[in-house]
Formats: sequence, C-alpha cells, structure tokens
Amino acid sequence: MKREIRSHSDLILNGTLLAIDPSSGSVGSQPGYAIYERGKLTESGTIDLNPKYNLATRLVLLGNQIREISADIDVMAIEQVWKNNSLLKSCGAIISNFYGVKTIEVPAINWCKAKDGDYVKTDECDAIYIGKYVMEVASSGQ
Repeated sequence: MKREIRSHSDLILNGTLLAIDPSSGSVGSQPGYAIYERGKLTESGTIDLNPKYNLATRLVLLGNQIREISADIDVMAIEQVWKNNSLLKSCGAIISNFYGVKTIEVPAINWCKAKDGDYVKTDECDAIYIGKYVMEVASSGQ
C-alpha cells in the first residue's frame, strides 16, 4: 500500500485528496470525510445519515451527499474494511461515485500510526488522520 501511495505522490501532494472513514450511518457512527488540496487539509466533517432509514436508503443518500461534498477529486483514500457487511456496502456506495478516480484502501493498522496528541476518536478525526497518513507517506517518497 505504501508503494501504491508513493507511485501517486505527485497527484496526492499537488491535487485533491478525499479521505473517508466509512460508515452506513448507525446510531453511534456516521461517515467521516476530509479533503486535502495541494497537501493541506481544507475541509472535514461528517455526513449525517438518519439511522431510522433502511440500509439501502442510507447508502443512496451517502452516495448523493459524498458527490455533493467532493465532486472534483484526484485521489480517494478510504479505510480498508474487512468482514462487516454494512461497511463493505458503504465503501461500495462511496467508491462507485468516483469512476476513474484512483482509490487507495488504507488499513486502520497503518493510518493509526499518524495519530498524535491532537487525535480525538471521532469519525471526522479518523478521516483526517487517514488523509494525514497518506500525505506523510506520499511526502516521504519525494
């Protein structure tokens, strides 16, 4: 995965990166996002999905909202998900909205290495640190 990041370092550091902490919008978790432009964090937040809606509806809303937030990106970094059906579907709903955009799956064990004293456990902060990790790896390859 580091090799993949480094092979796209110019695009990551000079373009627009969307970092995603995926979620299907449960009571305790919402999808977090962070946008980096030219290597700098410019926007972050969470996408509010009503957990009372069924999963299919939340996935459609997730796709619509993520497109509105970040229609023009060069690279997407999304947390790699294993064995969680609704999270896997959330990743698919997000990725499918960015045809042709380079997508890098980042395991939590890797992006957690970017945590520092400013880290606070929230969905938004997780997305910020996914992006921060990708930026650090891309920078180290220059």
